[in-house]
Amino acid sequence: MGRKPNNSRASALQYARLSAAGFDPVQGQEQASGSFLDHIVRQGSPEHIRAFLLKTAVDDVSANLIAKQVVTRERLHHMLCQAVLKYKNSLGDPAWKVSKGTFARRAQEVMRYVHEANVLRSKIIHKIFHTTIISVYENWKENAGNFEKIESRLERMEEFWPCFHNVPGKGANRTSATSTEPGLSADTPARPDSQASQSRWKVRSSRSQCSAVRRPAALVDGEEAEHSSSGLGHSNSQSLGVYSEFSVDRLLGGSSLSGGGSQMLHSDGDTDAGALLPGLGGCQASSQGSSKKKLVRWWHNLPFEASSGGGRASPTGAARKGTMPSLPGSPSSTGGALASRLPSSVGSSRGFSKESGIVGLSKFVESRQSMLKSASLPSIRSNRGPPRSPPSEAHAADGSLSSSHKFRQPWQGSLPPSAGGAPMEKYLHSCKNSGLVPLPVPFVTGHSKCFRAKERGLNDADLGAIRDMLEEMALQSLGDSQPSGDPKHAAAAAATSPLQQGCARRGRQNGLGLEELNLESNPKLSQHALSELFLFLAGHEANAASAKKGRGAKDAGAKRGGDAASPGAIAKARQLICSQLKRLSLRKCPSMVQDGAMNGLLLLLAQPDHGLRNLRSLDLGSVALSVRHQLSLCQAIGSHPALRDVSLADTGLGGGVACNAEDGDDPTRQCIVELLSNAHLQKLDLSWNCFTQEVFEHLGQKLNEIGGVQQIFLSHCAAVTSVGTRISPMSYLLEHLVNNRSLKKIDIRENSLDFRGALILEDALEHNNILEEVDISQNAIGIIGLRSLMRALSRETSALIKFGFEQTGTGALMDSKTDIQIFRASRPQGRYHLDLVRPYHRSLLRMLYKTAERLKLAPDVAFEKIVANPPHSHPSKDAQGVFQVATSGTLSITFSMEHALEAAVQGLPERLNLQGVLEAHQDLLKIRPPEEKVIAMLMQWRSTQCLGQEQQALLDAFSKDFLLDYSHLAYMCQTRDKVPEVIAGLMQTLRGGPGERFASRLLVKHTGDYVKMLKKAAAFLDFNPENPTGRYHLDMSNSVDYHVADMIIIIDDWEHRVRLTQGQPDVSQLGDGSHARNVLYSDHVLPCTLTEWIPPEYDSLQLDYSSTTRPPVDAEPISDSAFEEIMTALLEFNYAQPADRLQAIRWVSDHLFLSCLQLRQLLGLFQNAADRGDCFVLLYNRLADIENQKIVRVRFDNAVEADNILQRLGYAATLPFLQPEQCHFKLKMANFDERLAASLVLKLAVKETLTNLKNSRFTHADGTEDPLPLGVPRSWEQMDRIPKEGVFEVDYFCSPEDRKFEARKELLSKVASWNVDDVFEDDVSWWTGIHQAPADVISFVFWVISHYDDVYQAFYEIDGGGPAGGDPEVTRSEFEEGVRRIKCKKFKGPNEQERLRNIFRYLDSSGEGKVSMSEWALLAQIQQEIKLSIKEFVTFCERTFGPDLGEAWKFMDEDGGGEIDVDEWQQCCDKVNYFGPTMPIFKFIDKDDGGSIEEPEFFAGLTKFQGITIREAIYGKTKS
Repeated sequence: MGRKPNNSRASALQYARLSAAGFDPVQGQEQASGSFLDHIVRQGSPEHIRAFLLKTAVDDVSANLIAKQVVTRERLHHMLCQAVLKYKNSLGDPAWKVSKGTFARRAQEVMRYVHEANVLRSKIIHKIFHTTIISVYENWKENAGNFEKIESRLERMEEFWPCFHNVPGKGANRTSATSTEPGLSADTPARPDSQASQSRWKVRSSRSQCSAVRRPAALVDGEEAEHSSSGLGHSNSQSLGVYSEFSVDRLLGGSSLSGGGSQMLHSDGDTDAGALLPGLGGCQASSQGSSKKKLVRWWHNLPFEASSGGGRASPTGAARKGTMPSLPGSPSSTGGALASRLPSSVGSSRGFSKESGIVGLSKFVESRQSMLKSASLPSIRSNRGPPRSPPSEAHAADGSLSSSHKFRQPWQGSLPPSAGGAPMEKYLHSCKNSGLVPLPVPFVTGHSKCFRAKERGLNDADLGAIRDMLEEMALQSLGDSQPSGDPKHAAAAAATSPLQQGCARRGRQNGLGLEELNLESNPKLSQHALSELFLFLAGHEANAASAKKGRGAKDAGAKRGGDAASPGAIAKARQLICSQLKRLSLRKCPSMVQDGAMNGLLLLLAQPDHGLRNLRSLDLGSVALSVRHQLSLCQAIGSHPALRDVSLADTGLGGGVACNAEDGDDPTRQCIVELLSNAHLQKLDLSWNCFTQEVFEHLGQKLNEIGGVQQIFLSHCAAVTSVGTRISPMSYLLEHLVNNRSLKKIDIRENSLDFRGALILEDALEHNNILEEVDISQNAIGIIGLRSLMRALSRETSALIKFGFEQTGTGALMDSKTDIQIFRASRPQGRYHLDLVRPYHRSLLRMLYKTAERLKLAPDVAFEKIVANPPHSHPSKDAQGVFQVATSGTLSITFSMEHALEAAVQGLPERLNLQGVLEAHQDLLKIRPPEEKVIAMLMQWRSTQCLGQEQQALLDAFSKDFLLDYSHLAYMCQTRDKVPEVIAGLMQTLRGGPGERFASRLLVKHTGDYVKMLKKAAAFLDFNPENPTGRYHLDMSNSVDYHVADMIIIIDDWEHRVRLTQGQPDVSQLGDGSHARNVLYSDHVLPCTLTEWIPPEYDSLQLDYSSTTRPPVDAEPISDSAFEEIMTALLEFNYAQPADRLQAIRWVSDHLFLSCLQLRQLLGLFQNAADRGDCFVLLYNRLADIENQKIVRVRFDNAVEADNILQRLGYAATLPFLQPEQCHFKLKMANFDERLAASLVLKLAVKETLTNLKNSRFTHADGTEDPLPLGVPRSWEQMDRIPKEGVFEVDYFCSPEDRKFEARKELLSKVASWNVDDVFEDDVSWWTGIHQAPADVISFVFWVISHYDDVYQAFYEIDGGGPAGGDPEVTRSEFEEGVRRIKCKKFKGPNEQERLRNIFRYLDSSGEGKVSMSEWALLAQIQQEIKLSIKEFVTFCERTFGPDLGEAWKFMDEDGGGEIDVDEWQQCCDKVNYFGPTMPIFKFIDKDDGGSIEEPEFFAGLTKFQGITIREAIYGKTKS
């Protein structure tokens, strides 16, 4: 078979072929139907199938076995379906008729599924795009001022650096800004830090890597990027530095000769290695006084001309090409001294040779001397700036730099001022005086009102410079306030250049002030500096030095040409700047914890008319507030008129007792009260604090009261779990969210929440139309908790659209023996024991009430068996629709929804359509999310592509609580490695029927993945809801197995309710009404009934389910021809495992009914007793003639085997009411149904005769045996009088004369629910098994049927008369004499008389001393069993070898001896796979009792059973 195109149209046509009416009436066996077979066929040719099986046999034995198993099952299932379909069509059943348009409709159905999947995928892509655009826009809108364009930055730097070089310092001794050893004036103050003596003012190109640490190279927040440039710069190291080849190369011939590299240049030519390379010579050049003087002298006398081109590269660009300027004239020893201290790697740099050594380096130095004289230092200004002079003047004709111009020092000459004007100049003066490297940030250059110095490593001097700048801003604001017509003002304006006037105008347009002050992560700032800053902003003078600065500011104002500013005016100017501040960040500033700094901040926050009155954002994160300041700070925040965003994360709230706490109140609660008293507050961050249960509860109440906070962050805040309940204190806050109508986002990461907290959150968010985003990451909520979040996300009444849940899939699971209750939305029925003090139990109760409301059930109907203390009354709703449950007391209730389920199944064609019941139950309780919520859920799934554990947990949540479509699965299968898990786990959530399930399987492209899917979904694929009877072993951690357990529990509860409605008695094993038997969870008995049990999602569950759904009254067994096809198919797959054949039978069992004779033939196909038991249990409820069930039951001749079947099906439900004769009952009185069976047997004996009970005895639990000498106590007719321990055994015998058939029918109908109203006594095939009679009776029957055609002929001869005359009864003496008369020597011997007496006693079931014709019929029943066994064997030989029995004889007589003994006979039957009764056949053929069978005997005994039906063979109408 060629490879078929794998596209949607081909798949649709394939489905149409496979799924018409469930079976395919057209295709033959060569194209057997089945999803896996279809998958393999679509993959390629039969050779591909064989190659796959061979490959998996080597790579994965388990996958190989599963693949072979599924192939066998699907092929056999197809053959059985063909037989059933032919039979149904022969009956003219319209439901099984395939119309002409069926294939087209099915193909269109699949195409529609594919189209819907494409549409959904497009919508999700559009939603993701839209969400991304909105997010980017919101981020840009929020941080628009934090980013700076490259063009703007270059322009700003072009204006800043000239002013940087042009600013004068104090005193006459002015040193170069490019020198690493600037000469500081005598009055220059020392830096406050430890490195003040070594700090130098360095330009960008001269900063080393150590200086770059202070200001990272980044443009974030609009800051100036810092880069380590060409020079080595200044080094504080006293040891030998390891410099890279690149650094040394840049030093000697790189693109710049600024910084440390210039120290190599001396006019006197006596430079040593330490002076040439500071840091390489073991000590700094600056450490030698003489060197310092030489460097200064050399620098002032440098005869070079300044570069006119600007930028880092030399004007000639030689350095970019690998050349460098020449060094100044010096002897060759200078080069040798230098080379002796250079690393070896320098030799391979530009211009050096490693092999040349010192001589090569000296020559190289000498060769470069002249070049350096004609070179110039590169300009610090940007390349974007215009050249200082035209190229014609700056360069010679040959392109080299002209030396006709004198070198101009950077601070000399007239350079354009910056846009910052006087404030920036003031800042630069302060930096100059303090020896600081200035920060060319937009705020300093006058381009921004935001000072952002996050992680800048600021110290007190840096902050002092900023404070001086702010002081200048205040004075400038006073100057700007003067009228424009003022003569002094006009004169000052005229004195400035046009460029300076333009910069000043731009400064006035931008405005002077400070809107943001970000000092985050600057730990060097002391409380002194911070307090001075705060006092300055408040308009106060901190100390004498500040007062002196104030007087200096006053004088400076006078020098500007204006009047001297008064102290009050200066204070108001400072306060004006303070009032403009909108954002203040002091995060990670440890000095804020000290009194001075905190008091200064409190002073600013508390000033009502000025101070920080316009502050919008305050960030004090990671500042460990002292306890005495916490309440004061919260009061200041609470009374602030403008604060919108407050961060008190990791500030120690809740960590101590406030000294000013009044009346013993919790100080943390007081802080919360004060904080939330601010009605303007919108965003609050309290993360990384320590809150107790009471604080969380109070916080939730206050959030609901103020109704203004939109975002709250509470990660890592839970103190400890509550004692006894082991629940996170955060749960008390989450419960209050049910009434919150302001929060849009909440962050509750890592708060020790488990699935209980997630349920509380679900309860709160289910009807919350405000909250949109929740972050619950790093909480061990597990799979159960994720299910709660997914349900909240899917509700149309909830505004939730996103939740974070990283590291949440590892929630601890509870032990099944704990008292923890679990709410399951897909099956809420069960018994709940609640302690209403716990928020989790209150939320669980609210969820139950909301479920009852959703199902339209009144509380009195939905809640049963209420036990409460104090008495419970159903809660009412408040104005917001929230159930007001009690907050104290205990409550035990049973939630029931059978009334809602009954209303949902009223429209079903059959009341006991179990598949319809399951679908109705799913429609009632499982969630079918709307389209917009589907998109949100699938986007949540998409966000977990890299989170394997969370994705698996999310998949489990989808599988349990939702109804999905093919399009949902198609989108989820885009995660390729999850395709098998998605299809297997979510197949049961599809409600589109077999077409949608088939289409979903087409999403599995690879055969290996298909096998994985089949393995995971085996329990669901094998389950037949219309015939659930069977044994189950389920792994509860597998969502598919868990779903099967759910279905069993739902069916069990439904059937129990139906029996109660019909007034049928309880026949359950434990008296709880359950149809599940032998239930063990984790090898333990359940603590409650199965319907009330809430199964955990781990460990294993095993049970036997015995449905009481019986065939309808008009049920007819399948025709003999159809059954013959079924038997032929099963024999064709005789090589297959019994489980595979049983599974194929299970798949079609709900479409057929069998007779007892047909079921008996099926049992003959299975060798193992356990397999025969499985087959009997599977098809017991499909028997159309239950009155003849003894024909089948006698096949289980082993007592243990028969007892196992009764244990699985139930003693009371399978009691042989119509034919209890010759039955031995062994009942364990500890089980309810076995006590009921004992009572029913006693009641039947009372109605017929008590003498029917024989050999009764009772063994107590301790082993004491009671022979019951007076018989079975009559009190046992009442169930409550029967002992509940011990073992009761009894045999039941009844003569036909004592039989009360109507009483038996009544018990069978009322107790076992069988419809036998139309069954009469003559319709029953009265039967006795061979194993039920003594051995001598069986031997006597074999002798009779070997000499007579009918056992009744022997009766007449023994009686001494024919059918028309004589006494119809035989006494014991007549029986003994008659046996001798018919010459039966079977019992010849010394004990012949005793053996004959035992046979007579067996036949005299009434005990009257005589055997009637009806009692003699026991022998006829045994004869029927023998004949049936022979007919079954002959039929089997005809199916296997053909109509010629000679072929069967040849197979059995392998040695060709013409004779088969007993052992050979048994071995041959096993070899040919015949597992029916064999010894009766052997004894029947061996008429001479020789112990062996010869060929003539074989043909003579079996030929007469050919060509006749089973019924004809049983009742003696054999062919002559």
